[in-house]
Amino acid sequence: MARRSPTPFIAELTPLQLAIVKHCAVVVLQRSPLRDQFDLDEILELVEVKKSSFWNKIFKPGNDKKNVKKKGVFGVPLELLVEREGADSLLGASRATLRIPSFVDDVVSAMRQMDMSIEGIFRRNGNIRRLKELTEAIDRDASSVDLTQDNPVQLAALLKKFFRELPDPLMTYKLHRLFIATQSLPTEQERKRMLHMVSLILPKAHRDTLEVLFVFLKWVASFAHLDEETGSKMDLQNLATVICPSILYSRGANAVRDESFGAIRVVTMLLENQDEFYCVPEEFLPILQDEDAWKHTCG
Repeated sequence: MARRSPTPFIAELTPLQLAIVKHCAVVVLQRSPLRDQFDLDEILELVEVKKSSFWNKIFKPGNDKKNVKKKGVFGVPLELLVEREGADSLLGASRATLRIPSFVDDVVSAMRQMDMSIEGIFRRNGNIRRLKELTEAIDRDASSVDLTQDNPVQLAALLKKFFRELPDPLMTYKLHRLFIATQSLPTEQERKRMLHMVSLILPKAHRDTLEVLFVFLKWVASFAHLDEETGSKMDLQNLATVICPSILYSRGANAVRDESFGAIRVVTMLLENQDEFYCVPEEFLPILQDEDAWKHTCG
């Protein structure tokens, strides 16, 4: 299979290369008109987070341990799910594996075997009682649940519920304002470039899971209009509108309404340009090709 892009995929990078790319993205943002939209220390903490510091943050004194759900699947931090029962998923944009929650890999794999041309897929809510039953059964023992026995509308609702209940949203609270701010830039080229930079800063578990979800949604969108009469009517714009409230929102109920238009634009642009966003920005390639200089600088 021919490579679609001469530039490497983010998923193919070594940990050092990924660190270089993330730091380069922070430098670009720091020099951009968006520099007033974020706290540099907070963003660097996100970029440089070590596994141990993640655990310390969750369990340090002062954090109410009772507030952090650790058992089950729903409402558990994404990093914790990946650490505890992650799957090496092949459902991303490249042949590289992505470490994501096994639940997400299972749902997407099950739905890929189903008819996605059902009208309103991802928009319809499914059966609420069945949704509750499924959630409880998965939380008790995910391996005992055969997802292929449910219909695609039900599974789409289950997937949205999973993302909506994450303690930190898929696109994270810390980056929310920055994601929205990218859409205030004057040209489409700038909006795209800065959106690419912000997406690179996402914690790895979040970025990898987002890639699998968005590759899947792009495939789902291909069933929007099979012919004049059949199809789901769910193109990328419609899918962005219905998935957005589950993955990109700020703290507090009112904020969701106020920023929903900007948030939908962010998700739409990410979905439409995803192939480009899964690759290393070309402007970073010369730096990546000189890792020794980077090691020397950081050493």
